[in-house]
Amino acid sequence: MIEIHGDFETYSPVSLKDAGAHVYARHPETDILMLAYRVSDGPPKIWARGDPPPLDLFEALAPLGNVPCALFYAFNAAFERAIWENVAVKKLGWPEVDPKQWRCVMAAAAHKGAGTKLERTTDMLKLEQAKDVAAGVDLRYISQPGVIPGTGGQKGRRQDVVRFERVMDYCLQDVVVEEEVHVIVGDLPPDELAVWQLDQEINNRGIGIDLDLCRAAVKLAEKEADRLTAECRRISGYGPNQIKNLLPWINECLEAEGGGGSMENFQADTVDWWLEQDLPEDVRRVLEIRRDTSKSSVTKYKRAILSTCDDGRARGLLQYHGAATGRWAGRGVQPQNLPRGSIEDMDTLCELIKAGHSGETLSMVYGLDVLSVLSSACRGMVIAAPGHHIGAFDFSSIEAVVLAGVAGQEDKVEAFRNKECAYCKAAEKVFGHPVTKEEHPDKRQVGKTCELAFGYQGGYKAWLNFDSSGTHTQTEIEGFRDQWREAHPMVRALWNGLDEAAIKAVMNPGEVHSYRGISYKVEGRWLKCKLPSGRKLYYLWPRMVMAKMPWTRDETVMQPDGTMKVVKHPVFKEAVEFTAYKEGRAQAVRGYGGHWTENVVQAIARDIMVEAMWVLVREGYPIILTVHDEILIEFPDKRLYPDLRDDIIELMTTPKPDSWWKDWPIGASGALFKRYRK
Repeated sequence: MIEIHGDFETYSPVSLKDAGAHVYARHPETDILMLAYRVSDGPPKIWARGDPPPLDLFEALAPLGNVPCALFYAFNAAFERAIWENVAVKKLGWPEVDPKQWRCVMAAAAHKGAGTKLERTTDMLKLEQAKDVAAGVDLRYISQPGVIPGTGGQKGRRQDVVRFERVMDYCLQDVVVEEEVHVIVGDLPPDELAVWQLDQEINNRGIGIDLDLCRAAVKLAEKEADRLTAECRRISGYGPNQIKNLLPWINECLEAEGGGGSMENFQADTVDWWLEQDLPEDVRRVLEIRRDTSKSSVTKYKRAILSTCDDGRARGLLQYHGAATGRWAGRGVQPQNLPRGSIEDMDTLCELIKAGHSGETLSMVYGLDVLSVLSSACRGMVIAAPGHHIGAFDFSSIEAVVLAGVAGQEDKVEAFRNKECAYCKAAEKVFGHPVTKEEHPDKRQVGKTCELAFGYQGGYKAWLNFDSSGTHTQTEIEGFRDQWREAHPMVRALWNGLDEAAIKAVMNPGEVHSYRGISYKVEGRWLKCKLPSGRKLYYLWPRMVMAKMPWTRDETVMQPDGTMKVVKHPVFKEAVEFTAYKEGRAQAVRGYGGHWTENVVQAIARDIMVEAMWVLVREGYPIILTVHDEILIEFPDKRLYPDLRDDIIELMTTPKPDSWWKDWPIGASGALFKRYRK
């Protein structure tokens, strides 16, 4: 196959970041500035707007008969493809490229744990070639509208020959760098290439958006935000977003009331904690306003409007391999974190908002503040196409089932098989007596938090991620942890077994070390983890370190005066460290038993979901979205029949006779509707 590497630079009045590639590429004013490309071993070339067509590129892309004989590689090929199809073909008359010819270097880099931004990837891979970040200033000048020199402030498309030439060099350099990244990370394995191609189909299909609802919600939210901001100013003198001024004002009020600590930040958990305290009424009201105006749902309505194409569908909302485990991440509207809401009748709620009812009316009807009402309606902006239904199907407690299955914790697998409540069973282990949801709701809640917090070797801090209410003391929580661990010996063995296998693999490059069907091996730059499905997880630049443990070794010593004192000594242990991109930068990450276990369990859950996706596709159910462990499909109303929901669940949860997960009780639930809800 002929290999082509290419990179477009473009102009548009649309913000690519806000609108996404599909809206950007479809805008009538979007134009190609240049295309840098390289065909096989030939020299890098640049085509600029106004040049004769790049006939050598067209010749390379031409199929032999009906069979494509070239592959087109790009870093974030979804963007290059959108520009090629919507601008190059439709506006310039260039030949079409078969969707199967596209290859994404970014997807391959993400698959290998090397990031999804070219400059980050080159840094993580320690390449000599690097993306010319400084030239980005010149690119922004010619790729976005701005004040045109000599026009007295008129804005429009700017021309600058010197900047244009610098961007041409920048574009050529990108192609060279992208190709070097491709040489190192290689192609996606065939199975994963098929998943990426399915991902592209899903992203191109998109989801229907109720724009009337979004516009009505934004209008209502802005009116409410103005009212709350004015109230906050009347009380404090500052708006709810003036953090640098508002925080000192709150702390001055607290000090004037007799102390009791000071507030450190406006993070959601911090605000919630303070609202549970005994506060002056004006401080409480300001914190309530700050909490309410910080809801992300309003931003999502605005983002949905920006990222919806002219046919009423928002596209490009998923990022393939957005997480190290292979799970998808959200883009644009960020469907992965749409709020659940507390109002069940989604259809009525959305119609009331669209009808223009006032915030006061909505608050009276639902007993919630206006912004909470809008937050509850957020999922409802996703709608089926006319004459269609949406089906949303979610795997039930899949991580808990997979964890028990991988570990060989058979009593827990059996409990899932018998459809017993996992949270009640966990609570029974902790409290030592039968627990039911109806009779012991508080204890069941403890069991639920235990399941969420302790499965990946978590402790007190992990508990606080799921329960920061202060209901239980640290001593009580650590007792729950110890009881949970005592009841799950095979899970504890899994933590230790995976950690030992990873350590041995790093200490002995080229050797395979395994535990319960999960194997580790170091090859070149990567520690590879092979899953039961055959798929591999990759950890970049693995190395051994002496890591300080979160516990101490206590020694009782006699002091000169004859008294005894407990001295706490730090404990160090050999551990694997690797490089990952987290919190905006490449950094060292230390692996440990719980970390390897979490990665393996989430990756296996992803593989089971992918199997289900392929089953649904083969049965003719087009997928429009995945949200964590949930799959959304869209299908014509004529396919509806009474048992359809149950039949789809059976399709998703029935393993093949020889499947590696055939003995695990994987379950799912789902619903069919015109408007998305949870």
